[in-house]
Amino acid sequence: MSKNKKYLILSVSFLIFCTISGIAQNTGIEANTNEKVTLLQHILNWYQENMTYPVIAFLMALESSFLGIIPSELIISVAAYVALDNTTSLTFWGVVGSATVGSLVGGLINYSLAIFLGRKALYSLADSRLGHFFLLNSEKLIKAEQWFVRYSKISVCIGRLVPGVRQFISVPAGLSRMNLLPFVIFTVIGSGAWNTVIAALGYLLHGQQDLIKKYSLELSYLIVIILFLVFAFLFIKYLRKKKLRQKTAKIFGLTGYPLTYSRSKKFFSDKFEKEKINAHFELFEIQDDNEILNFIEKIRNQTDFAKLQGFSITFPLKEKIIPFLDEIDQKADEIGAVNCVKIIKIDEKIILKGYNTDTLGFEQAIKPYLEERKMKALICGSGGTAKAIAAALERLKIDFTFVSRNKTEKNIIYSEICEQIIKDNLLIINATNLGFGKFENQCVPLLYEFITHEHLLFDVIYNPAETLFLQKGRQCGARTINGSQMFVNQALAAWEIWNELT
Repeated sequence: MSKNKKYLILSVSFLIFCTISGIAQNTGIEANTNEKVTLLQHILNWYQENMTYPVIAFLMALESSFLGIIPSELIISVAAYVALDNTTSLTFWGVVGSATVGSLVGGLINYSLAIFLGRKALYSLADSRLGHFFLLNSEKLIKAEQWFVRYSKISVCIGRLVPGVRQFISVPAGLSRMNLLPFVIFTVIGSGAWNTVIAALGYLLHGQQDLIKKYSLELSYLIVIILFLVFAFLFIKYLRKKKLRQKTAKIFGLTGYPLTYSRSKKFFSDKFEKEKINAHFELFEIQDDNEILNFIEKIRNQTDFAKLQGFSITFPLKEKIIPFLDEIDQKADEIGAVNCVKIIKIDEKIILKGYNTDTLGFEQAIKPYLEERKMKALICGSGGTAKAIAAALERLKIDFTFVSRNKTEKNIIYSEICEQIIKDNLLIINATNLGFGKFENQCVPLLYEFITHEHLLFDVIYNPAETLFLQKGRQCGARTINGSQMFVNQALAAWEIWNELT
């Protein structure tokens, strides 16, 4: 079952649950009065007794800001349901309009706070007890910033339709000083669309209130049965497809060590599922030259890997793999590192050709964050990934310096870094494995106390989402980016290479 199908089923289930819960409270379906009444229940009880347009707008303003503790699904669907009651002056479009006004006010609150407080103070608030009380944490802010970078200004509209992002998408808009007019327009469009859908669900069910009241228990069972049947149908369909595709499926893969933390298999498996591509993605853990040689021989002999079409390469093999290949793309040869291999079959001859997609992946990921002013960079590391990043910086005309543990003609060592070097290099990139796997609790030894809000820190690691390197930078007010988008970019570039006609 694909990830999108799972999310669809869960979302529909949640909306049905919220709507039935709201209807239940208006038709006499009551919970056990001996149970403890929570803060949320107190607020909902007050809401039902004082349901007016200003109250709807007020609660939606709270929901769309840092203070939201009541889901919009409850606020809007219940109000839209009540709008058809002859005893109230509420109307459907009045509910949608007041909810949208409240959403805009809440968005403006977050937008203004982001400008006033700045990134460092906001993330500190998110990780505080107060922030956790309002269901806020730094991961949600990071996710919102990634959305804003990925979709630019339109994300203010799109983000309003995405649970978990919609409340916080105003934050990166404020941090980036987005113009107020487009911010208001996109917020109104996105919020209006979301509010209309939620209101329609509660509104349309109004005509069935007597039936719901009479057969509430049966309806609950019916919903459970329908969801069960949907899950069963999708699962059986998935098994049949899987069995059929395994017979003729092409194979792609990833090699390196360790691969436990890699998202490659899930990324490509989801891609194959979504685009109905008859292929599998496998992991081949390899550490040393002997294992590389054995792996390559199996490919050439077409014994275990007859259906293998290509594979990606990660740490620590990006440089070690080169002597075992037949051909190397010119760009990869200039970089001195390979992270993608295409298997070319001509008659009975097998040709292994190496490419590098890390350079393109990094360049596309960093571009949205770069400013017009001249910037210098520190690249922490000297391996294959660091070389690919250096090639990307050269294309972007950004001067850079390698930093490594061992001194060479091409780099400085960490002990040589001083306050002035940190101040002069506003872009700092971690291209090492510190922060990953068994080194998860480590980071490159920099003078972090001299990092400011003017700095941009990039980590090629994407799992964990925030390494110690990025965490320290964020605490100093710097902008931070993990390697998630770089990973996606280089993976898609590798896929294009594997599918190119030879």
